[in-house]
Amino acid sequence: MAQSSDASELRRLQLGHEGVRLVLCSKINEAEDLFKKTRFKGPQLHAGYSSVIFLKSLMTFDEDSMEKAYKMLESTEKFCDVGDGVFGQMFKDQARRAEIHSLTPHDKLYRKCVIADCLMFEAILAFLKQGITGYVKGGFILRKAWKLYVKVYQDTEQICVSPSPITPGSSSPLADDYHDGNGSNGDSGIKLSNGLERDGECKKQVGDVSKGNDASGMLENLSLDGLPIGAAPTNVTSDSLDCVDNEATDETDDLLVAAQPAAITAEQCVFKSIPWDDDKYVFDTPVKELQHEDSRLRAAVYFGYGVMNLCLSLIPPKLLRIANLLGFRGDRQFGIRALKYVSDSQDIKAPLARLALLWYHTIIRPFFALDDRQDAGVPEASLILLQAEKEYPNSAIFQYFKGRVLSLQGCLPEALKMYTLAAEAARQQREIEHICLYEKGWMHMLQLQWDESIPCFVRLKSETRWSACYYAFLAAIVTGVSGDVIKSRELFLQSAKLVKRKPNNLEKFCARRASWYKRGPTALMKEETLLMTFEVIYLWRALPNCSKESKERILELLKSTMCNNLRVCVWCLVEQCVRSKGPST
Repeated sequence: MAQSSDASELRRLQLGHEGVRLVLCSKINEAEDLFKKTRFKGPQLHAGYSSVIFLKSLMTFDEDSMEKAYKMLESTEKFCDVGDGVFGQMFKDQARRAEIHSLTPHDKLYRKCVIADCLMFEAILAFLKQGITGYVKGGFILRKAWKLYVKVYQDTEQICVSPSPITPGSSSPLADDYHDGNGSNGDSGIKLSNGLERDGECKKQVGDVSKGNDASGMLENLSLDGLPIGAAPTNVTSDSLDCVDNEATDETDDLLVAAQPAAITAEQCVFKSIPWDDDKYVFDTPVKELQHEDSRLRAAVYFGYGVMNLCLSLIPPKLLRIANLLGFRGDRQFGIRALKYVSDSQDIKAPLARLALLWYHTIIRPFFALDDRQDAGVPEASLILLQAEKEYPNSAIFQYFKGRVLSLQGCLPEALKMYTLAAEAARQQREIEHICLYEKGWMHMLQLQWDESIPCFVRLKSETRWSACYYAFLAAIVTGVSGDVIKSRELFLQSAKLVKRKPNNLEKFCARRASWYKRGPTALMKEETLLMTFEVIYLWRALPNCSKESKERILELLKSTMCNNLRVCVWCLVEQCVRSKGPST
């Protein structure tokens, strides 16, 4: 009986990993079909289906899609509800009560963790409505998710037999004192799944990557080729999906072959008509056998809890006080270590944990100036990418982060090639393509290639619903620098019209600059747009990523400008940054 249960759990993990792989390889529709046909086989598959619907709603930003995602998340909550207490059991039929009664404590906590994840996603959807009602509702749901995460984390550490992989300390969420929320007051260690040898190996790899931070080293380790551009992953065929569809209506036990007395392996958990050693196997999965149930449960809990700890630790100090009053606590070091643990686990959210770590090392750390250097997070990000490239060689998302690493190192031409590859691989996901297109425009702009950057920003202004005002402003300033002041003024006027009724600070900034040309182009418009361009580059902390030649060229262009009202301010700021050390000086 235990063998059969383990076989079913292993098969659910394998299906979940395949669904996540399809999402990361820009096959989100195929992933939705796979999760839809198998969502009633287990909580992780049901959560996978609702998560895919949630991601699609974020990409389209459509009201109907967001409402569908919200209902689907609520459906996953209902599916995973274990009905604690007498009151929760009253409204369930006898079969449902018997099913819940048969669950182990680990299974119940896993389902509660899935519910907390759904609540976190529901809060995000509520915040995206951008109204007072949405903010209040989102805050209430987020607090509910946080309280549930804390409760599940505490219960998990109590029932798990194995020692905690993250040693308790002053940076632990169970500590009484959080200080400033950045987790710097303690150094809690983490035990990787493969022991001390794995830990030493990872440290060695980090050291090797950190030594090879030059462009040639990165291009050698992070290949620009992979699969052919635009090629779709061939691991999952239409026949395999049909097989999933045909088998989805059968009982769970019929899905699996009979388990042998030996340890549960991949060969024992297969679809009936497709053996694993055949050329037509459904998919190749990295999950071959189950980890201990303690490890699986901790991985499920640590993802959402780690993400929330990391995000809460980034809140500004003034808002952090309010968050503390509402019961939120953020520990940055615990969040990072928790996500590292998940990324080395079998959980289907392991690839998402890697993406969260890449987001922190390549976007958050340089943008918020958490370190002395822009490229401080490059060694950690490079190690994650080297590990992920074997499993997702054609993933547009991971290719995007490769471009981020290269740009932080100052290798702008190589980063531009990587963003181009990522954009080609993400043609079925326009939102990922738009992100890569935005980075391509910036790479051209940092190399002072004005004509090449114009089409990127113009297309973004026309196709995306996010920050159209900002994209029009970027297109206007680079068009003005290229010499077409008439077209530049038209784009400035479009930027002002695209400002929302309740503009944010970025839109206010763009609108103020666009207001200079309401009455027509000025005599020094080309010089003014040049200064605006360098101003934006400075404000976005992108100057250190420029090459030494580009920095010298920027200083020469500033010297030749005749516009005195903005020149002095921009000159002082840019010169100080240009003369400072960067990744390519």
